[in-house]
Parts: sequence; C-alpha cells; structure tokens
Amino acid sequence: APQLFSRGSDFLFSSREISLGYWWRGVGNIPSYMQYFLQYLTPGVLALSILGFFFKKQRKTHLMLSVAFLLFFLPIAVLGKVVYPRYFLPLAIFTTIGAALTLDSIFQRVAQVTGVTRKKIFLTMGMALLVANSVTASFAFMYYSIVNPDAVPFVAADRQQYLTEWSSGHGITEAATEIEKFSKTGRLAVATEGFFGTLPDALLMYFENKNHDSLLIEGIGQPVAGLPTGFVEKAQEYDTVWLVVNDYRMLIKLPPEKLLYEYCRPFAGPCLQVWDVGEVVGR
Repeated sequence: APQLFSRGSDFLFSSREISLGYWWRGVGNIPSYMQYFLQYLTPGVLALSILGFFFKKQRKTHLMLSVAFLLFFLPIAVLGKVVYPRYFLPLAIFTTIGAALTLDSIFQRVAQVTGVTRKKIFLTMGMALLVANSVTASFAFMYYSIVNPDAVPFVAADRQQYLTEWSSGHGITEAATEIEKFSKTGRLAVATEGFFGTLPDALLMYFENKNHDSLLIEGIGQPVAGLPTGFVEKAQEYDTVWLVVNDYRMLIKLPPEKLLYEYCRPFAGPCLQVWDVGEVVGR
C-alpha cells in the first residue's frame, strides 16, 4: 500500500514544491486545459452552459454547477504535476447538465413566442447551430472510433498517448497473434520492455485462461540495453527467444535479419518491433 500511494508524487506537487511556488506552473497550463474542453465538449456545449446565467430562473442552478466544476478542476489544474485530458472527464457532467438546462429554457422561450417573428427565428437558428456543432463533433468521434481510430480528432496530448507513444496499443494484437501461432509449434520465451501496463500486461491479456505451458512472457524494463540474468536463465528452457520492444527503446545492436515483425504507428510515431534474440541468450 505505501508503494501504491507513493505514486501520487509522480502526478502531484508535494507540499514543499507548492510552498516553493511550483503550483504557478499549473496556472500557466490552464489555457491549454480550456482548449481540451473546447475540442472535446465542443464550443456549442460550452456556449450553452454559459448562456444559462442569462436565464434568471436557472441562474442559481448554473452557479452551483460552476462551483462544482471549479472544485474539481482547480486542484488538478493547479496542483497537477502531470495532467492529461482524461483527468477532466468527470467535468463533462456539469457542463452537459448546464447545456441541457439552457437548451430547455430556449425551447420554452421559442414556444412562448407566437407567430413568426425575428426573435423566434433568431432563437431557433441560434439553437440549431449550437446543437449541430455538438452533434457533428460527437458524430466524428463515434464514427472514426469505429472505422478508423487513427483518425479520431484527439487533442495533441491524447493523440500522443493513444496513437503515437509507447502507451499506444498499436501492434499488440498482431504481435500476440504471431506469438500464439509460434508457441503452438515450439517453446517460446518472450521478453518485453516495461514491467506493467501496455507491455507486458496488454500482451498477457491475450493469453488469459489459455493453456500456454510452452510460452513465457516477462517484462524486463526499459530502455532495453540487454537481457537480465533472471530472464536469460529461464529462457534456456525454451527453443526460441523473442523480444517485443518499441524501436526507440531498443539499444541492443542486432543484424537487420533478426527483426521478425514491425508495426509502425501513425503520424510518424515509433514502431513496435519483434526481434529474435536467441543468440543473445545463447540459443
């Protein structure tokens, strides 16, 4: 438990760092965080949630939603050492409720206007544009998530996390397929970069509840400058030894023909590679 909670220091400023004024860095990042909301929640939803303050009957409700928003947002924004857009996801609840309430108020205003007037036309067109903005943006996320995840309009920070960095899952499924195929015909030991997370855990998930007595998958950390003694000793019991690693974390020099598979990420991101490292362990 102490080790688990100590991870908090990786993401939040300590009390000492706060006293030294490090929190000011978080304040400087607030404009970037606002950009997250504009792109993900859409200008339409944000505009509707703000417009709610102009409706007297709902002003108190919108004030409460705004306070709740700030109570969640400010500690993360100001005290966060490492902040990703997903940390702010719960804030969508407050802005969406505010936008829905405003939309309902506008509907009521339009319904109260009899006949075709400039006010009715203006309210109807404004409401239609704001809704269309939100629906179009939401549809783009849903459509590309299904047909082409690489084209999802992520903000830069998320595009790096989900599409181009080591944390991306690109190549994991393909590598798992090749590993499973090979392990059915021979004993295979697989070293991966990292100790948990995308590698090796994401790879291990494909073999959950399956009989893989002829397969060993073990994380060895990163960057990969060599294979640890413990893994090398275990690998002696296997016929073939592979290494799954991101190209920019691969520091072992091997001949090109030892590269078995390579799965490159979009936007010129690093490639996930599968190497035959049998000669490194003396196989």
